[in-house]
Amino acid sequence: MKTGLLPKEIADKCIAINNSSFLGTVKYACEQNELLSYLEHAQYIDLSSNPIFTELFVENMMFEKET
Repeated sequence: MKTGLLPKEIADKCIAINNSSFLGTVKYACEQNELLSYLEHAQYIDLSSNPIFTELFVENMMFEKET
């Protein structure tokens, strides 16, 4: 809500979930899906060394103050 991604009207219906991407990966792996076939095609991308990403990241971190 603070960042504007979600409307304030639904605040009482939302809860924060830590490490949701990790939990989703574990769930996917436990369901015996073909996780290994995806891992074979995965590649590491260092976004911190990409000047375009860095510029866009900084530009989009400017959140409005709450009123």
